[in-house]
Amino acid sequence: MVDGIPLYGLPRTSIAEALIRADGVSGRREILGRRWKSVSADCRMAIEGCDSEAIAPYTPFAVAALDALDAGHAEAAQALAGSLVDAILSSYFGKDRYKYTPDKNGKRTKDAYDEFSVRQFIAFAPMWQAYQKFFVAEGDKVPMTFSRNATAHTVSPRQFNRRNAVQGLMVACSLLCRLDEEARALEAGREA
Repeated sequence: MVDGIPLYGLPRTSIAEALIRADGVSGRREILGRRWKSVSADCRMAIEGCDSEAIAPYTPFAVAALDALDAGHAEAAQALAGSLVDAILSSYFGKDRYKYTPDKNGKRTKDAYDEFSVRQFIAFAPMWQAYQKFFVAEGDKVPMTFSRNATAHTVSPRQFNRRNAVQGLMVACSLLCRLDEEARALEAGREA
């Protein structure tokens, strides 16, 4: 939740352990920078394993963003990942999405996360950081970590870079893994 780096459904165990053991956000971001190819491969493998109709509209865009990253187009990958994250969350939560993101005045709390199961919390907690307040018109400094709002509302090398593209893709692919899992569980429940 603090760094906005997902660990639901990806990356592989060795990278997840390195991220957990890293010393602070800079250490974790260094891992994303060094191991980006492996993380990209893990994201691709995770979404290729998703086959529910619930996420079918999103998977081609996740693949396209991963293709862009792998081809050296981090900025394009990040822009698509930011849009994808927003589309996924808007579709899943509807108007309630705002209960799980910080508000303009910094008054909204994380209390809504208390209603999640552990698995849901692990999957959705990164969006709190990804949606931190950012308003160009108010002179907010462009964040260095992946920000859906900065990705959508500014262009800056401070925001658009390979580490942030990797982080944004991790958020998108992790969410797809969770939603696919929920859809398959719901389908199995109907069949039983």
